[in-house]
Amino acid sequence: MSHDLLIKFGAEKYMQRFLEQGELYMNTLASYRGNEHDSERHDPNEGLERILQMKGAKITRKCSDAGRGEEIARLTGGVGRIKNSNLDKINVYCMFHFVIPFDENVPLGEVVDERVWRGFGDTAVIIGDAADFVSRVKDEAHRRGLSHWRSSVEYVDMNKRHDEVGPFVKDLAYSHQHELRIAVFDEATNPGPLSLSLGSIADIACLVPASDVGRITVQSCANT
Repeated sequence: MSHDLLIKFGAEKYMQRFLEQGELYMNTLASYRGNEHDSERHDPNEGLERILQMKGAKITRKCSDAGRGEEIARLTGGVGRIKNSNLDKINVYCMFHFVIPFDENVPLGEVVDERVWRGFGDTAVIIGDAADFVSRVKDEAHRRGLSHWRSSVEYVDMNKRHDEVGPFVKDLAYSHQHELRIAVFDEATNPGPLSLSLGSIADIACLVPASDVGRITVQSCANT
């Protein structure tokens, strides 16, 4: 038997709000293609509909008024990215997901890659009851009339992918994030950030400095 846990990393003031008010700030998929994000958040393939491996391209230069073209370069490869305006509007909430066996001591430093606990903020909220948490999110999304999905992210080699991508597929370069992704869509509003409020989650979660994650051990114990 095993036990699913979630960790959310972020700035202290936002993680405190997440713990005490259950506030989920959810940005759009399209926003994560922006260069203003750091290397852990910025992803040029985020929210795409399809990835195509291209054979290449021919580049020509007009060399006369008659419209004759001179070939100046030929590219032998490339990646084609097809966007979808509906996917771009989806709001997502991303969390580190891991599974531990019952009655075993699991050092988080062996589970959580250092790039994660150093790269997303100074504070972590550890959720001990993943099933209860995602159920609360689902109930609140439905109460708000929002379309709702969730899934573990599939990590693939985007340099070889020639297929549909969608909101739950990312490049292998991000596989250390072990992401569970919650996605919602609001047809009634303009695309932009969205917040859900679940109420306090302190009954199923705790807050710790992100720097402590490498020194924390978790043991999952069944009720007796």
